[in-house]
Amino acid sequence: MVYDPRYRRHREVKAAGRRDSPNTILNAPMAGVAPESYRISAIISGNPMSSTQTPGVREVSLGTRPRSEREFILPGDPQYAEIAMLDAFTFKRYLDRTFWYPRREVLRFEVRAMPSPTGSIYDVVALVAAGEGEAWFSEAAVPARWDYVAISETSHGLSKMQAAKLKSEGKLPADYVPFGDDGPVLDHSHLENPEEVDLRRWDVVNRVREASRQRRTAGCAAAGALSPGGNSQ
Repeated sequence: MVYDPRYRRHREVKAAGRRDSPNTILNAPMAGVAPESYRISAIISGNPMSSTQTPGVREVSLGTRPRSEREFILPGDPQYAEIAMLDAFTFKRYLDRTFWYPRREVLRFEVRAMPSPTGSIYDVVALVAAGEGEAWFSEAAVPARWDYVAISETSHGLSKMQAAKLKSEGKLPADYVPFGDDGPVLDHSHLENPEEVDLRRWDVVNRVREASRQRRTAGCAAAGALSPGGNSQ
C-alpha cells in the first residue's frame, strides 16, 4: 500500500463518523452522493456504445451482474424485467462503492434499457471521462462476484418479489408483511467490512496519484526537451 500523508485527513473524517472520498483527499470539489433514483438512464436503439457517445467520454458495457455471477433468468422470461432491474441497480450501487462514489463528470455508472424483439434488455454502462476518469476507473477493479452487501440487497429484493407473487396468487394474506420488510429495497452499504472499504478507497487514491505522477514526469521531460540545453532542434 502506498502511503499518502493526506490519509490523515481521511482518518480524522472517519473518526468523526463522516464519509470521505478522493474528491476531498485529492482537493477536488465534493459533489456528494445522491440517493439512488431507481430510474433507467436511457432507452436507446441499436448499439449502446455509439448512439449516446459524448466527446471525450469512453463507454464500457458491464452487464447487469458481476462477470462471474451466472445469469439465472433470460430475456423473454415474464420475470426478466423485474429481476434484471434489481440486479442492474444493485450492481450500479456496488460499482459506486467499489470506485468510491466518483464525481459524475469524472466517472459514472448508468442503467440502460435497450429494445429487443423479446423486450427491453438491461445493461450497466460505465461512462469514463478522459484524463482523471481514466485514472479513476480500472476494468480490472470491476468486481467479479457479488459481495455481502450486494447479496443482502438482492436477497431482500427477491423476497419482496416472491411475497408480492404469493399475495397475487392468494397464497398469502393481502395484509401479510414479512419480518424485517421495511419498504423498498434499501442500500445495505452499512454492512460493508471497514477494511474492504479502506482497501477500495486506497486503490482509487493510488491510481489517481500514479496518473498524476506520470503526467508530471511527462511534463518535465517535455519541458527539458524544449529548454535551451535540451534536445529540441
